[in-house]
Amino acid sequence: MKKRMLVAAALLACGMQAADIVAWKGAEMSVWTNRIARMVNPRMTAEGIVMDVVGIDPQIYLKLPEPFVGECNQYVEITVRSGIIGRCQLFWCSEKGGGCTAPRSADFDVKRTGEWETHTVRPGWIGEGRITCLRIDPPNAMRGTFEIKSVRVFAEGDVRGIDTRKVDGVVFDAQTAGQEYATLMWYTSAGPGRKLLGFTTSPDGARHTYWFNLKSKHMLKYRYAGPKAWSGTAYALEVKQILSDRNLPVENLRLVSGRPDLPPDIGVTYAGPELAIPRAGRPLALELILRNYGTAPAKNVRFAIDGLPSGCRVLDAADLAPSGEIGACEGWDSVGDDYASGLLPNERRFRITLSDLGVGRHAFGLTITADGMAPRKVPVKAEVKPSLGLPRADYVPAPKPVKTGRYEVGAFIFPGWDSHHWHGVWTRAPHRKPVLGWYNEMNPEVVDWQIKHLVENGVSFVFVDWYWKNGIEGRNHWPSVFAQARYRSLLKWSLMWCAHGKKGATEEEMRQVTKVWLDGCFKDPQYMRIGGKPVVSVWSIVEIGSDCRKLLDISRQMARDAGYEGIHFIAVRSPDGCTDREFLERYRTLGFDGTCVYKYMGHDDPKAPPRVDGFQDYRYLADSSLRHWRELRENSSLPFLPSLTTAYDDRPWRGELSRPVKNINAADFRRICVDAKKFADETGVTRLLIGPLDEWGEGSIGYPNREHGFGMLEAVRDTFGEKPAEGWPLNYAPEDVGLGPYPRADDPL
Repeated sequence: MKKRMLVAAALLACGMQAADIVAWKGAEMSVWTNRIARMVNPRMTAEGIVMDVVGIDPQIYLKLPEPFVGECNQYVEITVRSGIIGRCQLFWCSEKGGGCTAPRSADFDVKRTGEWETHTVRPGWIGEGRITCLRIDPPNAMRGTFEIKSVRVFAEGDVRGIDTRKVDGVVFDAQTAGQEYATLMWYTSAGPGRKLLGFTTSPDGARHTYWFNLKSKHMLKYRYAGPKAWSGTAYALEVKQILSDRNLPVENLRLVSGRPDLPPDIGVTYAGPELAIPRAGRPLALELILRNYGTAPAKNVRFAIDGLPSGCRVLDAADLAPSGEIGACEGWDSVGDDYASGLLPNERRFRITLSDLGVGRHAFGLTITADGMAPRKVPVKAEVKPSLGLPRADYVPAPKPVKTGRYEVGAFIFPGWDSHHWHGVWTRAPHRKPVLGWYNEMNPEVVDWQIKHLVENGVSFVFVDWYWKNGIEGRNHWPSVFAQARYRSLLKWSLMWCAHGKKGATEEEMRQVTKVWLDGCFKDPQYMRIGGKPVVSVWSIVEIGSDCRKLLDISRQMARDAGYEGIHFIAVRSPDGCTDREFLERYRTLGFDGTCVYKYMGHDDPKAPPRVDGFQDYRYLADSSLRHWRELRENSSLPFLPSLTTAYDDRPWRGELSRPVKNINAADFRRICVDAKKFADETGVTRLLIGPLDEWGEGSIGYPNREHGFGMLEAVRDTFGEKPAEGWPLNYAPEDVGLGPYPRADDPL
């Protein structure tokens, strides 16, 4: 394909606030510094521009020798060498104004340290007018040398666009060994930026035909697409796996007008036990989550099971011939939009109840048939645990708290499981199903189960996400539900103020927020205190604003006027992997009493290994946690709560626009706990923070669930707990005492 180079960036500037001007080789070089990031000793070598960087949010500006009109067929080649791996961003300025701070960026990942890498970025700056300046942001919390060898802008020739007036959607065939996250990606002349539509492939290993209606009203609501996503002329349509930077292997990719004629095609999203921990001595319910990829409904769905152990049978033959059908595919998916409906129109869940399978690991076959479709056979596996023989209970049995001596272990919790938040989880990540089921957290009985599971495994306090957005209190139901819990006296709690949505709180807003705390939270005898002061952690200082110290002092004075000793404010640090002394010191100057992180993921850690296919490995987080805490201890003048990380994988909610962690497991979490105890013993820092327990959509999970059982909590108990003479309290699910489930009202099964 023909291409021509439009321009090579020539002049360099760095940072935010002008400090001095340096003339070098006839080229004007403006060196800017700020309190957050320092770029020092800028110099030119034979290979390019070299700069030593320390701090967060570094920015390098490159002024173009000649402005040019941004078009869809243009792309940028950037050759860099970095002292650390991490995500970089490309921004730009145009004659339309607005600076380089608008959300018009494109990302690329440095994957190796100390090596030149060339990255190709298609910015999609159509409609921006004449581009005047480029900005490259090195990895956040950069520590070390960052070099730019070249930045060149090319225009492709002979690029044929897609007339979206004549094309309604795209169809292709794909076969993957397991569930894959992928993204339809394109650009359009109707507006700047890449357009994204996330989806998942079927994990059943079969070949399926996927259809996406790019004019669907549902697709237009996606946050990464929008109402003009498929309009004008579209360019560079790809089926991409963004994290690994490769195309999903598809066949027969074609553009279609109208609704394609696709026969029924059932894919199996999940086929296994319905309960997170099935036990012998009772019937076993199998749960089937099926999706029809055809545009014709799947009628007369039937099931057959073969290979069951001797004596096991299907208890109700009607389960094998359910009424109704699986709806037709409407050409959309819900990945990347956690506000989508609980099930897609072409998804359905079924239940087949078997008699007691008996203890052990079982494997048998499931055959699915429907009119107009060849039979589909899938394996089913079920591990059945021994019965605990517990008597039935009328309510959650009274907890038996485990003592932890001088160690005080807490955890973050996200209390959002009363409305739409399950929608991206139960069919995208069924392996995460909680032991409590897809529960409704508005039920105090659910909270009592959570209290029981926490205190019986050595967790004695929680930091609870609490929302105040643009002067309006968010969905903050947890304190009122906790107040109704029978066992609330066994658990301490405090707020993490999530100040999302507004950069800079006003003094009046701070007074409003503090009044809510004083009137509705601090009065609770279970509200956590440090040094006699109520504790409030804050995410994040950026969204509070530059007058942070003044605002915190206003809040502290209001607390003193109400009879408290003040407020102990803890800043939630970001990025989590940064241990730079100057970065840490700013939290003290902004008026905080301590720091913590929501979850340690090694982001912008200069010692982190290269990410494989865009993933950090949980093993590295376990390997590096102790070293990370020691560096924090050495470089921070403020006390901090070490993070016992539960990692992160939010693809069910956001698709591939994340930096996920793979191989999350209870054994490595146990190693983190052991190192945390070692750190506590050598430093005296004995207040520790697991982060978090119940981010089911973000994949940061410590509560018992289908994937890990009670493994995460038992790692805490075994490491920090004082084992009673009669042994540890027994961990079990509601079903083991005849209670539950606790479904939400809109659970589709």
